[in-house]
Amino acid sequence: MTEPVQHHPINQHSHHQNQVQPYQPNAAQYQQNQAPMPNVMVQQPVAPTVMQIQTQLVTSQPQPLREWSTDLFACCVDFKTCCCAICCLGCLVSKVNDRMGECCCVPYLPGGMLALRTKMRERYRIQGGIFKDNCIIYWCGLCSICQMDRELNIMEQQGQFCRN
Repeated sequence: MTEPVQHHPINQHSHHQNQVQPYQPNAAQYQQNQAPMPNVMVQQPVAPTVMQIQTQLVTSQPQPLREWSTDLFACCVDFKTCCCAICCLGCLVSKVNDRMGECCCVPYLPGGMLALRTKMRERYRIQGGIFKDNCIIYWCGLCSICQMDRELNIMEQQGQFCRN
């Protein structure tokens, strides 16, 4: 007698001998042989969050250019500064240079005083130009540094002084 052939689901053949069907246990078989079926949770896709960023453009009108607070030849306004320029020009130049936030060697380089005066004019919105600055420094250097020191003193008193 021949024994009945047991067909294991993995080895079951269909009409075509070369095709193998994959083993797919049903829930009852799975529960008998294995641990409980895991709960599968599917997370639904979430729509991306769209954030709107609003920007506001703030514009300000540039301040008009102004004159120097004191005249170039106003030595009598601040006699102490004028005496300092005559007796120790290097000290006054270094003081102004330091207050403008520049490197200590800038005023002693060629064109350094011109750069310092131009920087001051630009920062404090003072009328003038580089040609005029150059002429003033060349012919009236002592008066120029005195005027710059007086301007910084006035800016400090008005609370408008900016070191850098």
